[in-house]
Amino acid sequence: MLTGSTLFFTLAVLSKEFGLMLLPCLVIHRLLRLGAQRSYSGSFRVFLPFFLIVLLYFFLRKNVTGSWITPIVAGDLFQRLYFIPYLLLWNLRLIFFPFDLHSFIIHYPPGFLHWQVIAGYVCVAGLGMLSWKMRMNRRVQFAAFSFLISLIPVMNIFKTSAVSLVAMRWLYFPMIFMAILIALVIQKALKCRSSLSKAILFVLVVYLGAYSYMLNRYLWHDEKAFYAFEVYQFDNAHYYGGLAGIRAEAGDRTGAEIYYKLAIKYRPDNPSNYINYAALLMDMGRAATAQHLLEKAMKLTMSKKQRVEWLNNMGTAHFEQGDYSRSIDHIKRAIALDADKEYLWKNLASAYALSGDYPNAIRSIEKGLARWSHSISLKKTLVIVYIRMEAFEEALSLIETIPKEKWQTYGIDRLHNDTKSRFKLE
Repeated sequence: MLTGSTLFFTLAVLSKEFGLMLLPCLVIHRLLRLGAQRSYSGSFRVFLPFFLIVLLYFFLRKNVTGSWITPIVAGDLFQRLYFIPYLLLWNLRLIFFPFDLHSFIIHYPPGFLHWQVIAGYVCVAGLGMLSWKMRMNRRVQFAAFSFLISLIPVMNIFKTSAVSLVAMRWLYFPMIFMAILIALVIQKALKCRSSLSKAILFVLVVYLGAYSYMLNRYLWHDEKAFYAFEVYQFDNAHYYGGLAGIRAEAGDRTGAEIYYKLAIKYRPDNPSNYINYAALLMDMGRAATAQHLLEKAMKLTMSKKQRVEWLNNMGTAHFEQGDYSRSIDHIKRAIALDADKEYLWKNLASAYALSGDYPNAIRSIEKGLARWSHSISLKKTLVIVYIRMEAFEEALSLIETIPKEKWQTYGIDRLHNDTKSRFKLE
């Protein structure tokens, strides 16, 4: 039993840092001696493997991140501790009064005596009195203390990079213990003969069930619905760029442009908004405007993926304006960062071909085909290069390697007819 528990604790800790909070919950369980009476004498031996795993984890963390724990900023430590009841109240609100749920961003209130802060302290006092009243019920004590302790990582005592102080997804682990408390309350309510308590329980079950169904079935079931819900219902600026992308995919270029502009206005430090807006502008034939927009984003901090997309889009902007030399330079830099993108090799070959450098165009396609030997898009590009070179026989031979059922989808049938007619004229 101990071996299995230790193994799963190790897996939990290595999977998510939140797993560390399982140890104090196990200690509470041991101390409260749920079920049969147990002696404290063997506690150290029982928990020694768990403490060793925790020490090993922090050793690994130190070697990877350079710190044992997230640094605490001493200057605002008092503020972080003072506002714990405020954050606790917010988390309890999400659990017991779930309405208008969305991807919100919560900050500290504007003052130390804000009504929500006072409400948080009243809530803590009420929980304290309730806990004292239920002090003889060990199951309640275990669930309540474990819930509170498991919330410590999300009470902002240790500073994080999260933009919000509260998030629904942070409750997945603490909800294990809250579910125990809720189950105990339901059990007591079902035993009670009062029709009022049963009616209240019935209403809560119907409300929570219906609300969960509506959220997951109609509002959060895919990105399109989620972005529309966040922007239209809550005017959440964080998702303007996402909604713009959805509108662009739907063919609503005007709507997409409106939301891309809003996304850049409210989140000017997000390079994805510039990159994706530039792609839309090029689709609309406005390559010069796209290039100007990308130049604005040049110095923003980007991930590797974003930098690759930025370089490719900048290369495409130069390509659309006929500056094939600069287009080739940008796309080659993108490939140097990530050569596992098929479209980069296709774009590079196209730029080489239009600049008249057919050997490099062919070489680029061949490098791509070495990775994606069955790529119809790359083969089609090579066929076009052969046609431009008037190498019709090679073009026809390559077309024959493409499955005929794919010809119409990729426009190969038109290329085939055109190549045959020009080959005969030759």
